[in-house]
Amino acid sequence: MAASIKEVLAQVQEHARACHGWGLRFWVAVECKGGEWIALHAESAEHAKILAKAWVGQFKARGASCWKLYEHGPAASPFWAVYEQPVWAGSESYE
Repeated sequence: MAASIKEVLAQVQEHARACHGWGLRFWVAVECKGGEWIALHAESAEHAKILAKAWVGQFKARGASCWKLYEHGPAASPFWAVYEQPVWAGSESYE
């Protein structure tokens, strides 16, 4: 786990060559509910999106973004992202 997206990017950068060699071409940055960050590796863009949706939808992460992973490191920006949806008082799903 990392305290910031910057730390997660540094971790991914450090291991990019090895991950790329194992066939992992994508990764997901997840901001957990408590504010900590984690990196997940994925085999395809669709796999990355599934992981991102699952972490936000099922594990209640604040958000997740999907990135392409190159041998030299991560892409400069994510290609897809998903964020938690706020629940407003008075809405049907408000508890």
